[in-house]
Amino acid sequence: MSNQLSLESPLYELIGRSLAAMGHSVRSVSGANLGGAQVIQVVTGDGARYYRGGSDFRKDGEAVGW
Repeated sequence: MSNQLSLESPLYELIGRSLAAMGHSVRSVSGANLGGAQVIQVVTGDGARYYRGGSDFRKDGEAVGW
C-alpha cells in the first residue's frame, strides 16, 4: 500500500498544496478510478427516528430504504 494521498482535482485545488507543505505525499487525480459509496444513516433524537440516504451520483448505484 502506497503512502500517497490521492485527491480528486477540485479537492486538491482547495487543500492539496497545504497538505503537501505539511509533508504529506499528495497527488491530484480525476476521480474515475476512485471508489463510490451508497449509505443509509439512522438518525435518532427527541424521540424520533428517521433515515437519510445518499449515493455518489457519479457511480452506478443508489441508497434505498423503506
